[in-house]
Amino acid sequence: MALVKVKNRSDLDFVGVFKDKPINIKSGDFIEMGRAQAVQFLSEYSSVKVDGTGRHKMPKNLVMIEDPEEKAKRYDQPLLYRSFDGTMFRTTAGLQNHEASMQAQAKDLDNAKPTKRRTAPKPMPTI
Repeated sequence: MALVKVKNRSDLDFVGVFKDKPINIKSGDFIEMGRAQAVQFLSEYSSVKVDGTGRHKMPKNLVMIEDPEEKAKRYDQPLLYRSFDGTMFRTTAGLQNHEASMQAQAKDLDNAKPTKRRTAPKPMPTI
């Protein structure tokens, strides 16, 4: 089962109930759930609650963010793009994400402190 992210794009925290379980998503944060559950959760009707000033108390401004490679795999798209390390991808977004992570790993290695090597023992002088 493919996991997707459900992100809260609102400036307010989302507090709701889905399948008799409380769901809390902070502003700008996300939760992960199965794709079928996310579609069902996002399709549920929730009325807009308004406070005395007319501002929304709990707007449902949620979006589903899916991995582009998983989506392409679900539709059986062919592997078209090859990374410099030989890994194949179905979409350019997947290729760019992979190369960005490879660059971040290389940067971490460049910024790492060098390890001090031990020197070999010196030979005993011969008489």
